Parts: sequence; C-alpha cells; structure tokens
Amino acid sequence: MPTMLVSTKKTDPSIKTILRDFEYMIDSVVEDKFDIRKDAGVLATYMDINECDNCIYFEYTSRNQRLWITDSDITLKFRIVQYMSIYDLSFPVNYHKYAGHVLIFSKEFDEDENLGAIRKIFEKAFRPKEDAPVERVIGFFVYDEMICIRNYLINGVEEIGPRINILIEKAFQGCFKGPKISMGSAGNGEPEN
Repeated sequence: MPTMLVSTKKTDPSIKTILRDFEYMIDSVVEDKFDIRKDAGVLATYMDINECDNCIYFEYTSRNQRLWITDSDITLKFRIVQYMSIYDLSFPVNYHKYAGHVLIFSKEFDEDENLGAIRKIFEKAFRPKEDAPVERVIGFFVYDEMICIRNYLINGVEEIGPRINILIEKAFQGCFKGPKISMGSAGNGEPEN
C-alpha cells in the first residue's frame, strides 16, 4: 500500500519540493493543499479513501513547521529544525528521482527502544517503490537529540537531497488521534498533557 504525502496549502516552496522529491522515491499518493484549519484527524479518512497505510504530513504555519509520520498504530509528531530541498543543496535537477533506494539507520536506532519504534514507522513510510533500480541510500542518523534524514547516491556517496533535521515532540497511540505515549529519551522529554 502507498504512503500518503500531505502538505498544507501555504507551505514553503522548499517543503513542496521535498514533498515532490519523496513522491519520486516512494510509492505514494499526494495531497498538497490540505486546509490547516481542519483537524489532522481528517487525514486518517483521506488515508482510507486513498488506500494508504502510512502518512507523511508537512504542517506549515507562520510560527511552526512540523512533520507528522503515522501508520494505523502510532503517530509521531516532530518539530522541523532545518530542511533543505535538492535546489537548496545546489542540485538543480535530480536525475535519480525515479531510482530506488535502501534505508540505513545509525546504531542508536538499534540501541534505544524508543528509537527502534520510530525506526519501524520510518521503514514503513519510506519503503521504496518496487522494481526500481537501487541508486540511492536514505539515511537516518541521530545527532544532538535530532533525527537527521539524508539522501545519498550509492555510487560516489554524494548527497543529493532532500535533507531534514527533526526533533520528536509527541507520539500518539493511533492514527492522528488517541492517547499520548511517552517516547522517553528519543524525544524532547515527556509529551505535553
């Protein structure tokens, strides 16, 4: 089943470019005009309608930039610390946009139970398109409590973007709703009540 890629109507152009980059990399359905005034729980209905089992949602407002990643069991809400599209990284054209990829994770994802749970959701949401030639590596690394997402070419280990640094804010039991759960040391402390 595909991953649903969502962004709000007035999202920053770089975020829209990142959304399109993800669209080329993973089996996905795109909704790039989500009305921020709607409850995020509506996205669970959108997922059902489009037969998607995961969602990557870029929430962009004048004050905050957030990344939500969910499956039917857990929703993770991250604060976006930094993002750069392929254009921001001086790659005017991504010739490898239809190429397949493998996922790699730094050792922290194996050593920490909470990061291990986050890894499982990332593996589902960022799974590659079937039968695409593998030319990329999408890497997930932990640095200073942030999760850093990077995209490289396998040949030459050249970074081609997009690049995102995120901090976990909250986790919910369920798809865009449900009780908050603690992600402990993997996040920025206990979730807010």
